[in-house]
Amino acid sequence: LEEMQTIRDHFASIERDPTDIELETIAQTWSEHCSHKTLAGRIHYRDERTERRFENMLKETIFAATAEIRASLGEHDWCVSVFRDNAGVVTFDEKLDTCFKVETHNHPSALDPYGGANTGIGGVVRARALAKRRDIAPLAIVDKRRDRPGESEVMNIIGEVQGRHCILIDDIVDSGGTLCNAAQALLDQGASSVAAYITHGVLSGSAVARVDKSALKELVITDSIRATDDAMDSDSIRILTIAPLIGEAVRRIADESSVSSLFD
Repeated sequence: LEEMQTIRDHFASIERDPTDIELETIAQTWSEHCSHKTLAGRIHYRDERTERRFENMLKETIFAATAEIRASLGEHDWCVSVFRDNAGVVTFDEKLDTCFKVETHNHPSALDPYGGANTGIGGVVRARALAKRRDIAPLAIVDKRRDRPGESEVMNIIGEVQGRHCILIDDIVDSGGTLCNAAQALLDQGASSVAAYITHGVLSGSAVARVDKSALKELVITDSIRATDDAMDSDSIRILTIAPLIGEAVRRIADESSVSSLFD
């Protein structure tokens, strides 16, 4: 990118490398909108298992997948407008369409190590907000680190969990490996029990079996994603429906009343 070359030339001219805060400020500036440099730029990704190149990551992933799904739906396509005017419009019923405007990756980006991306520290903000709802709920953080690709994760517990009944909060669980490792790390630090409350339960592959064999007392997920038969049959997994919540949110939108107060 021309901007990166300009920055490189500037620091070369003053004969020093940029500081961490200077790099963060640059990243912050580039990442304040959902069409930021990371998604729109050329990406060369490589790890120990695969290698991929993107000329435009946003267009080749999210845009391409959406177009493929819409094409497969044909005349039953319920997307009225997507990726235009920074919002989406979908069919609600035969008479009404619904417009959604959501910003998920800019919350508050100044707290995250890479501007505009919820890379972990943002989860601390969410957990602190939940802990505040109960005066007796202290906050602990599971700090996951992997020094090099292919090495095992190291879980560091920040906070006092001795004798506590711990609740792990997250937005999504896929393979369940990190979640189960975190539960075991908390027990190793003296926690009395560990349960997990996760919004979206992908639970791919052998995730359900992993949860069943883990130290988790219970995993609670919602039905935002259709649960597999294994998940529904598991004694370790409880599934909560979000239908009443979504229904009430739609009613409030129609009535032009507060949706955010649903979560007060």
